[in-house]
Amino acid sequence: MMRGVLLFNQDGTIYAGLVHIMPNGEVHTGTTHTAASKRVFYYSDLPPPSRIRALEAMVERHDNPSRTNGSLNN
Repeated sequence: MMRGVLLFNQDGTIYAGLVHIMPNGEVHTGTTHTAASKRVFYYSDLPPPSRIRALEAMVERHDNPSRTNGSLNN
C-alpha cells in the first residue's frame, strides 16, 4: 500500500515505513492502528514550517538515494 509515495513526519523528515489509512483519511504509521501509531503527512498537508525541512530532505534524497536504506513506504 502507498508504495513510492513520499510521506513525511510532522517535522518534515521523510518517513520510510509501513502505513495504514484511518477512516478519516489520515495516514498513520504501522500496518494497523496501535497506541504507538503516529500521523504522517503528504507534502501538501505538512504544517508550513515543516515544508522547508521536507524540501531539504527531498533534495538530500535525490543527491544520495542510499540514504533511505531501500524502498520508501514498503
